[in-house]
Order: sequence, then C-alpha cells, then structure tokens
Amino acid sequence: MLKIGAVPRTRKKPKDAYHHGDLRSGIGEVASAIVNQQGSAELTVRAVAQRLGVSHAAIYHHFEDRADLLAAVAERGFDQLAAVMERATAENENALLGFREQGLSYIRFAVQHPNLFGLMFRSEAGLRSEHPNLAGAADRLLERIRRAVVACQTEGILMPGTPDEHTLFCWSGVHGLASLIVEQQLGQLTVPSDLESRAQIVVDRIFTGLGARAG
Repeated sequence: MLKIGAVPRTRKKPKDAYHHGDLRSGIGEVASAIVNQQGSAELTVRAVAQRLGVSHAAIYHHFEDRADLLAAVAERGFDQLAAVMERATAENENALLGFREQGLSYIRFAVQHPNLFGLMFRSEAGLRSEHPNLAGAADRLLERIRRAVVACQTEGILMPGTPDEHTLFCWSGVHGLASLIVEQQLGQLTVPSDLESRAQIVVDRIFTGLGARAG
C-alpha cells in the first residue's frame, strides 16, 4: 500500500509578515496542513493563529468561525482533487485511458490525504447550502467525472445511456474502494495488497460493466 506521507509543519511567520491580501490564503494553507497532519478534530482558530503567529482576531477577520474554516479546507480539497484528475485526463488523448487514469488518481489522492478526504465528504464541513463555495467545488468535481463519461460515450467506448447514471455507477465504485482502503477494511479479502493493483481491479471492472457491446 502506498505510504502516507507526512505534511511538513508550517513555519510561523512574524505578525507583520502577512499582508492583508494574502493572509486568507495563508490561513487556508495552514488549516489544510493541520487537517492533513492531525485530522479535522485538531483544527481550531487557536491552532491556526499560533502557527501563523497572528491574533485570533486576524483569523476571524477572514473566517466567521471554525465551521467556516472546515468548509474552506474541504473546498480546497475538492479543487486539489479535481486538478489532479484533470491532469490525469489531459495526459491521455484516448478517452478511455484518460477516464481510467482519472479513477486511479482519485483513489491515490484519498490514500495520500486520508484526513482531508474524510473531511471533504463528511457533514462536519458544514451544510453546502451554508457554504456556496464548498458546494461549487464539489459540483465541479462531479462535473469533471461526468465530462469524462460523456467523452467515452462520444467515442463509442461506453454503452449508450444516461451520463448521470453512468457517473453514479463509476463514482460509487471508485469512491467506495477509496474509502475501504483508507479505513483499512480489505484485510479479509484475498486480493493484491498494493494500492495500484486494487485500484486497477475495480476501475477495470467498471469498464467491463459499462463497455460498449458489439451487436
């Protein structure tokens, strides 16, 4: 299994090191690092302020409360995952290979960032109706998957049908495997133990099920 790498601890900066315009970005980076390193339970306004070397008031100037911070971290996570998947697709001119690599990159991201991945899909990040930027980031990720489905259908690789139904099937399979690996629930199965092999088993069978059939 892929070894989960530690996220480097963010160095403190003097109080005057941040300009007004980049403090929000710095807060987001530090909050994301805390979640990656220690889990979302350890994310507090105090912890972020201490790492940045700023006052609590400086944090509250940009974020209303802890829930707002959690939503921002989840939003960054969705954008990061979408970017990873976009690169995987762009590097493969063949729609099927691009879609396959997109699924593998999704699983890799989950295993490399288990705490962040968990937060992204938990209600702890706040209701999406209360955080429209988070809702938008999640929607963009879903649309990235849907576009890949449509591209494969256009090339005649996947069977005809509603793209949304195919997207539901593909996302459920890949996300389910990612969650099972992160939660270490596959020990009783006689399957390869390495991440890549497990991911390929599920992703390849998704295409077996949805592949276009001659005649």
